[in-house]
Amino acid sequence: LHDLVRDHESIYIKIDIQGNELSALKSLNSIDFKKVNGIEIELSWNETYVGAPLGLDLMNYLYERGFTVHWIANGIFLEGYGKLLQSDVIFSRYAQ
Repeated sequence: LHDLVRDHESIYIKIDIQGNELSALKSLNSIDFKKVNGIEIELSWNETYVGAPLGLDLMNYLYERGFTVHWIANGIFLEGYGKLLQSDVIFSRYAQ
């Protein structure tokens, strides 16, 4: 992800890589994060991929880097499961 961001002054990122979103985000350094004005990620609220971080983990990671939830959409509920499984979440930079 770092290789994609470094050549831009301002960028919006969409990530859906089956539970590896946090690993991709960790490839960004503080300079990269300053170039990112928005991030869209599919977050899992209940375990979908073994060992993958849950939505709250990613939310906290991004909050610590200056982002807040802007929009939550496209929730996926499984029949008979009774819980929200995943949703797309858009993060935007908050004023610091």
